[in-house]
Amino acid sequence: MATDTTEPKIKRIVQISVLSIMLLIATYYGLRSYFHQLIDEEVHTKIEQYPPESLLKLRKQEKEMLEKGPFPIEKAKAFLAHHPREEAGEVIAPQPSTDLDPLKGWVQAPRPVPDFFPKSEQSTDPKAAPPLDSTTEKH
Repeated sequence: MATDTTEPKIKRIVQISVLSIMLLIATYYGLRSYFHQLIDEEVHTKIEQYPPESLLKLRKQEKEMLEKGPFPIEKAKAFLAHHPREEAGEVIAPQPSTDLDPLKGWVQAPRPVPDFFPKSEQSTDPKAAPPLDSTTEKH
């Protein structure tokens, strides 16, 4: 049996490897720039070319309402900057949360919720859900 005892052509292998790596890098950046160009054209065609007239009109109306209302926004900002929130009124005064969902826990493994809110804080609306307590049926 004949065997080949010649040394491998290292120089040729290295040349092909370097050329392959350079070709991969060039292909990567070429395709990347091509697709970025396509995306930029689509964004310009679909978004930038036609400004959202109704949205711009709505923003203009809202800005006018904030500036020309009974208590203009700049006046409100100045008032809140110089007075604590507690003095600003009951509407924006900080209040403790009455949200019971964190106490219920996970839906798949609910926990009984303690009844520690006074009756006056619970909703009197007949459409509202009944208050949660430890007697609530578990599903």
